[in-house]
Order: sequence, then structure tokens, then C-alpha cells
Amino acid sequence: MRGSKTKTDNKPSVTKAKNSTIGEARARRDEENRLPEGLDRALPFDVADVPAMIHCLDRDGRILHVSRLWLAELGYDRNAVIGRPLWDLMPASSKEQLRCQLLAGPPNGRGDGALTTELIGANGEVIEFQMGVFVKHDDAGGIDHIIGVLSDMSAHPTTRSVLAHLASHDPLTGLPNRRLLTAELSRARARADRSGRRFALMLVDLDHFKAINDNYGHGGGDELLREVGRRLQSTIRRMDFVCRLGGDEFAILVGEQADALGFASLAERLLASLDEPFHLADLDVMTGACIGVSIYPEDGRTDDELLHHADVALYAAKKSGRRTWRVFSRMMHQAAQARSRLNADLKLALERDEFFLAYQPIVRVDSLEVEAVEVLLRWRHSTRGMFHANQFVRALERSGDIVRLTKWIVARAAAEYRRWLSVGCLIPKLSVNLPAQFVTGSKLCRHLRKQIDQSGIGPHQLILEISETTFGSVEALPHALLELREQGMRIAIDDFGGGGLALSQINKIPVDILKLDRAFVQSSLELASDRALLEGVVAMARGLGLQTIAKRVETRDQFDHLRSIGLSGAQGYVFARPLLCDAVPGWLTDWQASLYSAAERRISA
Repeated sequence: MRGSKTKTDNKPSVTKAKNSTIGEARARRDEENRLPEGLDRALPFDVADVPAMIHCLDRDGRILHVSRLWLAELGYDRNAVIGRPLWDLMPASSKEQLRCQLLAGPPNGRGDGALTTELIGANGEVIEFQMGVFVKHDDAGGIDHIIGVLSDMSAHPTTRSVLAHLASHDPLTGLPNRRLLTAELSRARARADRSGRRFALMLVDLDHFKAINDNYGHGGGDELLREVGRRLQSTIRRMDFVCRLGGDEFAILVGEQADALGFASLAERLLASLDEPFHLADLDVMTGACIGVSIYPEDGRTDDELLHHADVALYAAKKSGRRTWRVFSRMMHQAAQARSRLNADLKLALERDEFFLAYQPIVRVDSLEVEAVEVLLRWRHSTRGMFHANQFVRALERSGDIVRLTKWIVARAAAEYRRWLSVGCLIPKLSVNLPAQFVTGSKLCRHLRKQIDQSGIGPHQLILEISETTFGSVEALPHALLELREQGMRIAIDDFGGGGLALSQINKIPVDILKLDRAFVQSSLELASDRALLEGVVAMARGLGLQTIAKRVETRDQFDHLRSIGLSGAQGYVFARPLLCDAVPGWLTDWQASLYSAAERRISA
């Protein structure tokens, strides 16, 4: 509330444009209305035109934008305050206390509140205000921006309405947010308890949203989210409720149904609505979604239970494939508990030195000479025994810990490779699996280049294996991957033939080697049509100057079959099981001796 003034002889000076031309006045108004970069997505209203003294601060308290009434009352020119900390306009006696109060969060801890403060006008006048505060948090829970309103709040119903809307709605899509979802869940439970009918909570998560953000920028991603919100709203019934939880995740409360068929029908319609192309940057973009469903009361009687179980069902839907939905079951719950236990153990595994590396030789089919060894990750759990990488790598990818572990793998493999060279074990190359994060993040690629430069091995001694599924969008392949290849490293597509890439896309990718999917190779042994397909792939690769390598070759018959087709290389138990570091030199010596003996027998014959 406006209070006492310590100086009253001068009124605040207001910037005027009496002598401006109409064009200049319009330009000035446009400048006043223009929001700083990023804030235009944060606020769903025009700050300058709000009929109240309103300011918006960044997370550090710097002024991002103010209303015209704010400038008029305090007498400042807009350019004199934008970018300055709000504390610069406060008397020393109240500056530090208010700074701590604002950045620590509002007094009620919910995102809004009211504080009493003093500000210094342009003429030196100290004015006391009641400041209504709204703190907008980012997806990680930190402060994104702070909105303050300097006035007697009861005197400005428009401002109250704006702040109330901000507190309960997502600023990007205009949909209700998690806070309003909590209130709706409470009402839905009360209605269901009275009627004896069930309701469902659906979590909707978009497919390939990160790739769309990478391709079309955050502006394109934001437009996609707004359109998704509109489609979801147009698909549900009037009695249902949709909100945005954050990122690319939405929640839908589906009103009372007599049986599960109504929930299933709506889930199918929602997926169909998101299967239609989205128009971004003059292009039609395809996405899709997965949906997880929990049903009240059998899947939970509290908000936390319903949300958690819907999330478990969403995970099951995403694991089973794109554009699908799943309803929560107790078996899913048990699987989720097992994943949680696995994640907790993985967090400690690196600190406890439970990971180690094994190596499997890759052999040329024509000469049987060793061309490389693939680096294989293993985990020796202190109580649960041995784990192969395919049992835990997906969990590491979801948690983000795969980045830290990949850096460890590269460092450890390089050190062990140098040990082999020091004892005359001349393995030509190391083949290291590279997770998707290193392909989609140029910063990580730069870190990898730096790490390899410092590892003591040359880039030409490395093969980087990248899963075929990583190349879902060839056009989005970052320039950093090209630079890795130009430095001398070779690029291999792992598990090629699993369905992620069309043959026509191969010449668009900076690649040297195709490591063929095991199922693809196995089926060529059994079906003549699949053998013909494999022969075509090998011939195409040869024409493009690419090597082809078969994995998991276990018998002599399999090896002879692959050699007859013309593959470049192979690896598997027919040559050697995965070897520990200390066993590699001895195996190589024995292997080379067997090759020389065979050659001598051929010569003597």
C-alpha cells in the first residue's frame, strides 16, 4: 500500500513524447512493449499495458520489464532501469533484507505472497509500497522469473486476476498447470466416491520432442507444444480436464466412466489426433505420443499414487514402442521397483569400482587377421553377480549417468591399449560404443576430441560405434560428428538392419562400417529371401566403400555362410569370448601363431 514519502517537493518526472512525430511515438511504444529475449515465452500478457505498477525480474533480481505506470509513478526512463538489480532502487536500510526474502521465495512457499518494501524514485523520493509477489519456477524447481506488483492489491482487480491466472496456468500453452491439477484431482475423487464410478489420470508424453527442438529451435518446439495443447483440448469432452505438467508432458483427467472401454476409446482418439502432421516453419512435421493411464480407485487413492502409477504405465508404453498407450498393472509396479533398485545400485557402482572392461576381437573374413577389438562394458555387482551392458545401459541413458561412464570407458580403454602396445601386442584399433548423448550434443563431442587428444592414442586407432536408432533423423546429425571422422576416427553404425534406417539414407551419413544386426544375419541363414536381402546390403555397402561386420558369429557354419556372401569382418565366440585386458596379448600371440601354422601347411602342401 502506498505510504509516507520522505520528500514531497518534487513530483516524479515522466518521459513524454509531445514533440515526437506519430511514427516516432509508435516506435517508442513498440520498444516499450517489446519483451526481452526469452521473456516473451514466459509471460502470457503485455506487461507494459497492465494497469498497475508491475515489474518482472530474472532469477538474480535484475529488472527485465516494467509497466508504463511503474515508470510514471517512480519517474524513471525505461532504459535507465532495465537490466539493473531492483536492489539498486532501494534504501540501504531495507535492501539486503528484501533481496534475501525475494530470492529465498515468497513467505507462503507456494509461489506467491506479499512483502512491504521501499523504492527510491528518480527524484530521490523514498516511497513505501506493498509488493505482491509471484515467483515462476522452471522445470527443475529453480526460480525462472519473479513478478512484483507495487500497489494496494485490492485497488487493482485486473492485476489480481493476472497473478491468479499465472499461479494456476502454464504461460506457454495457457493450459492449467500442476497446481490446478491437484485441485481437480481432489474434486474428481470426491465425485467418484459419491457416484461409485471411476475416473482415469492419463499422462501424455511426446515422441522425438528433443529432435524437433534441435531441428526447429525452441520457437518451433514452443509452437508444437501450443498446438498439442489445442489438439488435446479439442479431443476430450467438456467435463474432462487437460493440463501441461512441464517439458513435453501433459496430464488429462478423464471424468467418470462405468467401465474401462471409455478410457481406451479416448486414449486411441488422443493418439490419433497427435498422429496428424504439425505445420512448423513451412514444413509438415510428424511426432506422436505415448500415454500411461492409472484408474481411480484401483490404481491409487491419493494424488501421488495416481501420478506415480500413470508414470509407470507411461514408461511401459514407451518401452513397447511409439504411439501406444498402457494401463497400469501390478506387474508394472514390480518392474518399476526393480528399476529403482537398479538405478540406486548403478549410482554407486562407479564409486565402488564395480565396472570393468572386456575386449572381443574383430577379425577380417578374408585373411583372418585381427582388425580391432570391441570394448565391452561389464558390471560385477558386489552381491548380485555379473551384469552385461545390455542389462543396465538403458538405465544409465535414462539417468544421464552414461555420459560420465563413457568418459571413464574411453580413459580406461586408452590406458589398457597403451599397456598392450608396450608389450608388443599390436592391436590395430579400439572400437568404442558411443551413446546418443555424444552424437546429439556438440559440447560432448568436443570433450571427446579433447579427451582422445590427451589419451596417448591416435584418432586413427579409434572406431566409434553408434546405434542405428540414434540416426532417427539424418538431417539433425551435428557437425561435431563429422569433425570426429575428419580427425581420423572411423564411424560404425551398430545393429544395422534393425529397422531404424532405410538403405537410401546411408550415403547421407558420415559412416565407414556397418555392423549388422544379429537377427538380420541369422534370418539370412534360414530364409532364401533374407539371404538375398543381406547379399544386396553387402553389395551396396561395397559400392559405397563401406565395410560390413557380422556380430555374434558362434559356429564355423555361420562363418562360412557369411564369407560366401562377402562380408568384410566378423566377431563372436567362433574366434574368442570377451577377454580381460591381461588376456588379450596371450590370445593375440596364439591366434597369430595358428595363422602362421596354417599358412606353412598350405605352402608345404
